[in-house]
Amino acid sequence: MVKICPMCRSSRVDVWLGRGGGNMYKCLDCNYQGALIVDVDEENLKSINENRK
Repeated sequence: MVKICPMCRSSRVDVWLGRGGGNMYKCLDCNYQGALIVDVDEENLKSINENRK
């Protein structure tokens, strides 16, 4: 599974903050910050990237 940003669909997402209460993520492309992140498999990621162009 690959984590992607819910705003720009980039896979350049990093854990920004995290502990027992959950994780906060930050997108390195659009600077989105939040707990919501999308998990996709490799096959669906290719399809998403093709539709994005």
